[in-house]
Parts: sequence; structure tokens; C-alpha cells
Amino acid sequence: MIIILVDNGNNAAFLEKVTGNAPRSLPVTLIKNQQNVGYSARNQAIDQSEADYHLVLNPDVLLSKTGLTYLMGHQDTVMICPYCEGEQGRPS
Repeated sequence: MIIILVDNGNNAAFLEKVTGNAPRSLPVTLIKNQQNVGYSARNQAIDQSEADYHLVLNPDVLLSKTGLTYLMGHQDTVMICPYCEGEQGRPS
């Protein structure tokens, strides 16, 4: 497993926090754009990867292992959709 982080902004402190907190056993590749390329940034990350699964997340997402576990156990499933909650814990 690897993490590919695409930086569309100019927040060096945030990048240091993200890359600095990653476990050393989990490699982080950083793609730094000179300008915000919008949603096409995810394509840059996918193009750099040879993985069987790609998980595209914004930095404010909390993740459990449930979705990946499901995908690995159900080879006929090609996509899953996340369950989302707002700040009050209600579905959003």
C-alpha cells in the first residue's frame, strides 16, 4: 500500500503535517502542482499507481477498513459508495 498525495494548493505546513505523520512503513509520494488543477488531480495519482484499488479522498475524511474488506471479499463488486455523516452525526 502506498499513499499518493496531490497538492493543489500552497499550504506547506499542512503538507508537512500529513507527510510527517505517515508511518515510515507506508510510503508517501507527493505530486505538487504549480496551480490548482481541480478534480483532474486524482487522475495524476491514479496514473502513478499500479494498484488494484484506488481510494480517492479529501483531507477531511475519516476512513474505516470496512469498504476495502468488502471489496476484497466480493470480486464481482467494482465500486462502493461511502456512508457520510455531518458534524451532528446525522447522515448527510
